[in-house]
Amino acid sequence: MILNELTLTNFGIYKGEHKVALTPDNKKPIILFGAYNGSGKTTFLDALQLVLYGKSAKTSGRAKMAYDDYLRLLINRDISPKIGAGLSLSFTTLQNGKKEKIEVSRTWAESGNNIKEHCEVKRNDLFDQVTSERWSEFVEEVINSEISELFFFDGEKIEGLADPVTSSSFIRSGIYSLLGINSIESLIKSLTQIEKRKAAEINENSSDISLEVEEKTAKELSQKLEKIAQERSSLRADLDRISKEIGKSEEDMKNSGANLYENRHKLQEKLSVLSEKKKNINTELIDLAAARSPLLLLEKMLSEIKNDLKNSSGHSQKSVDLFKNEVLIIKETCHNEDQLSVIRALEARIKYLSEEVEKTSLDIELNAMPTNEELSELKETLERKIKDSETIDDEIDNTSKNLMAVPSEDKIKDIVIQLNKHQNEKAKLETKIEATDQILSEITSQQDKVSKEISNKLAALASQQTSQIVSQRILKHSQKSKETLSKFKDELIHKHLSTLSKEITSCFRDLQRKTKFNLSFEINQSNFSLIIKKLNDEEVSAKTLSAGERQLLAVAILWALAKSSGKILPTVIDTPLGRLDMPHRQKLLNNYFPRASNQVLIFATDAEISNDQYVTLKPFISREYTIIYDESSESSKFSNNYFGEINLKLETI
Repeated sequence: MILNELTLTNFGIYKGEHKVALTPDNKKPIILFGAYNGSGKTTFLDALQLVLYGKSAKTSGRAKMAYDDYLRLLINRDISPKIGAGLSLSFTTLQNGKKEKIEVSRTWAESGNNIKEHCEVKRNDLFDQVTSERWSEFVEEVINSEISELFFFDGEKIEGLADPVTSSSFIRSGIYSLLGINSIESLIKSLTQIEKRKAAEINENSSDISLEVEEKTAKELSQKLEKIAQERSSLRADLDRISKEIGKSEEDMKNSGANLYENRHKLQEKLSVLSEKKKNINTELIDLAAARSPLLLLEKMLSEIKNDLKNSSGHSQKSVDLFKNEVLIIKETCHNEDQLSVIRALEARIKYLSEEVEKTSLDIELNAMPTNEELSELKETLERKIKDSETIDDEIDNTSKNLMAVPSEDKIKDIVIQLNKHQNEKAKLETKIEATDQILSEITSQQDKVSKEISNKLAALASQQTSQIVSQRILKHSQKSKETLSKFKDELIHKHLSTLSKEITSCFRDLQRKTKFNLSFEINQSNFSLIIKKLNDEEVSAKTLSAGERQLLAVAILWALAKSSGKILPTVIDTPLGRLDMPHRQKLLNNYFPRASNQVLIFATDAEISNDQYVTLKPFISREYTIIYDESSESSKFSNNYFGEINLKLETI
């Protein structure tokens, strides 16, 4: 299935007619939508659900509202309800092995005190009366509403799927929908109803066994279960709402610099340590300057002096004078001609050395001069110390700026109080949901017990010798059929749970791409909870995973269920990266979005998919839009780029 085009007419914030092309190019599956809060992103997503499923659509704003009231609310406020609103979606799907273009249109307007809705379907551009009248049945064959959550999901809500308890009901619902287990259970219930009727016929002639108490109990439990399930659904909606509020408060905390306030003591300690390091380096530089460092300024001159000293064989005026005095002393003791000849040679040497030393005009000995190697080592030491000093200066500057950016306690006090309030509300809601789940589990257990009692009594009735042989046979074969169906259901679930467990593991590893360890996942057949294991089969708690890893696991569960459905359907993702840190965002960008389906609609803010992430996705993007609210027309509209500023940045890269 490929979505081709969505048309919105006077729908919610979209005044007038707006056509949005959705067909992807070959090997570029992504259709990217950018939208600021309040610009109409959620309205667009609701439009996709509503045009397909009508009153069965799982939209965000309906809650417990009557369908007519909901449709009236969706008419643009500047448009007369009598004119109404409309949606049209064209898509391509396979029917009997052939591609077929389907276009479904819904329009509604006020008629008297009521809202009148009209659904019209075209197949290959021709109006189809039968499909129009039976659209709800037709769309269930294309994309069953029970599995639509596998392909339409909100990124901010899915993190809870990584929790073994929360994920169990979702996995159970997905498995039951994919395998048709609901139909099997419906058949078992139908057989039970037949058994009850036949048992009642048999029971007319037998007073030994009565089902009256059990049936009354079963009815009361069913009513109680429905009531508690509704309460849980309401609590879950409140939890989703408060989670969004927490996300907003956390974003406000981040924007206000509250994180810097929390780390101010660490920043102060860091600044103190850096200052001490700076002081030590300055002391070392002063010591170097007080030693031989000034000689580096005379490096060229020292080299020339060394050359001159070499000509004088390393002698200074002092050493020459000593030499001369020694020769005079020796001369006084010499008398023969040979000795005087040596003395004259020594005097000639003294004269030469005196002239050479005089040329240097310095009384310096060669071995007192620093070598080139010593000067080079001294220079490297100075450069290293100066570089260290500059690095510390930069760190001191950055740390000082961060300290200056720390907001006052008064500035963030209200935000912190609000966040704590939301977190307390969330904790209370989670506690209530947990208690509700416990009650639901107890009621389900009681239902199973009553059901077994009814089955046992029905089995007993089936074995009685009565005149109604046909009814007995029906009861007997019904019991056997139910047993066969139950075994078939269990085997079917067991087989596919094993496959799904491997698929979840594979999808998670594709997303995680972490080499230091690999996790595997199993689904408990008794309660559909998710079991997380290490390579050594050691079970680990989902709480040991980071927030980013839990969200990747939630995506892996959805991805695995979607793959297991056997259907090639578009994937629509709302707010995909809002709660993820940068490393885990990159994993979704690189490993999931380009591979989630052959058509992937992503709805994001500029904070979620900024310039760097946009560059990563660009090779896989067929179309891109920004949903913009135009104050002059009081309507949202679509521009053919993803946040113009991001595109401008891309051009400069």
